[in-house]
Amino acid sequence: MSSNDSNGQKKQLTVQNVCKALKYAYEHNNDRTKRNALNFFYAHSHLLPESRELMKGFIKLPRECVLEVLVTNKMNLSQEAIYTAVIQWSECQCAQQSKDPTPENKRAILGDILKKIKYTNMSVEFFNNQVAAQRVLNVDDIIKVYQHLVAHRTPASQSNTVIIPASSDSDDSDVEWAVPPENSTTSHPLGPPVNATTGTLSDTTDINDSRTVPLPYWFKVPRDKYILYRFHTTLAGKSYPQKCPDSVTFSVSKNISLHGIYLYASHQNPVQFKFDFKILENGQREAFSVIDQSVLTNGESRVFLLDINPPLDIRAGRKYDMVLNLDIQGTTYYGVEGLPELQENGVKFKFLPNNHGLNGTNHKVGQFPFFLYLPES
Repeated sequence: MSSNDSNGQKKQLTVQNVCKALKYAYEHNNDRTKRNALNFFYAHSHLLPESRELMKGFIKLPRECVLEVLVTNKMNLSQEAIYTAVIQWSECQCAQQSKDPTPENKRAILGDILKKIKYTNMSVEFFNNQVAAQRVLNVDDIIKVYQHLVAHRTPASQSNTVIIPASSDSDDSDVEWAVPPENSTTSHPLGPPVNATTGTLSDTTDINDSRTVPLPYWFKVPRDKYILYRFHTTLAGKSYPQKCPDSVTFSVSKNISLHGIYLYASHQNPVQFKFDFKILENGQREAFSVIDQSVLTNGESRVFLLDINPPLDIRAGRKYDMVLNLDIQGTTYYGVEGLPELQENGVKFKFLPNNHGLNGTNHKVGQFPFFLYLPES
């Protein structure tokens, strides 16, 4: 045993360093360190969703390690939490490989890892709102899970441990999936309709189905404020022609104080650019504005905070237009798969397009990914 390995064995494992030990063990084929670290990781895996340090380590693990911890089925986590963790792992791998975190790129990076998640152990709400909405699974597999969920909602259901097969390899499952009749529509009360022939998911969303969106792994949450995140996915490559602003209208169900708006930053090399930003109340009164603001972004932070100081009082029932003009040589990150209605901390946020927006921004796509706020007591 090398001196480095000996020192590594003497160092006590902690939640903060166990993933570093796993990474070392897999990279150096050190079975003893791997065995000890895996046992420690399994024993503390229930902390993964709440421990930032553990998650930061997990998303940097080598692929073979992530696959092994799923295959052994020893993680003390729900399938919902496992799915969330591996999606964050795939997003980190995209960043390391300089790839946009598109559903297609995440699917390619995950590969067989996706097949080891037991989707039919998930709640229908989670599968619909997260897995199906994110489109990392291909459409055929989403349809198969919906079919199983619909067919097994009766008390007679006995099986709830199906591992979804990929279209190229179905040997991992002993379940024969039922095929809907041609031209039929498979649907679920909590899920979007799926056409079994075309394999397309409906774009219709119930505006009353308000829900939170999980924060991306790369975002550092402020400790003393609440955060609303609007988009399921962040991509790169949005451009800003002159006099072509981004704009969206929002309203809230309860009074809040708005402390800041995060804007997407350059995704390329460090870039200095300027922007104008304003908030109009009920489409008329200018409630807040900044003009010719300079920003230097390094291509890694993805977002930057536009601080609103003093905080802006946002009143329930009123409409507020956010209008952004960016003067940038290059392109920025941008959000997609946004929802028209979101709810956080008892406050319901609604989003609508408006006449100010000329650059494609609305509730589904564009700028303004994070709101920094506090509800009024």
